[in-house]
Amino acid sequence: QIESLVAALRTEAGTTSLSDDSKALLTSAVGAVNSATTQGTATTGSQIDNDTGLELRYLDLREFGVGYGFSFMEDRLHVAPVLKILKGETLFSRLTISDATAEDKNVEDEFTDGTNSMSSTEISMDLGALYQATDCVTVGFVARDITSPSFDIKGGGEIKLPATFRAGVAWLY
Repeated sequence: QIESLVAALRTEAGTTSLSDDSKALLTSAVGAVNSATTQGTATTGSQIDNDTGLELRYLDLREFGVGYGFSFMEDRLHVAPVLKILKGETLFSRLTISDATAEDKNVEDEFTDGTNSMSSTEISMDLGALYQATDCVTVGFVARDITSPSFDIKGGGEIKLPATFRAGVAWLY
């Protein structure tokens, strides 16, 4: 029965308009369940009647920022903070193995029908800096989403944007 479940999911994944990554993820999840049942951690031939599956979470993010640059140290150091308003919409869906193989269940419709979405607004900040160390060497630094804003999910939990940092050096000769 496990083999037929795997085959059914692969068939279902091939006929929906899910992305290739989603199809691969679903197929991989079923393969892991199949592997566990054939290696003795579950009874071979038993039906999967638990909540084995995936939680699909998605964040659609729009941002509006306003910044201004400042110069210091005889125009050798330039700093530009950016204050941002982030509008996030989270989507959530729980997909079990039995849902993926059901004839009357369209996973994509459930994920995008709007009943599992939640919108929220957060404030964050970016910061960029350039320092001209010599006539030939400039050092740059960027920090994004310094406040690590988070967006609630209707199914519980949150999606948190981590602060990211980048640095670089430019040499002009």
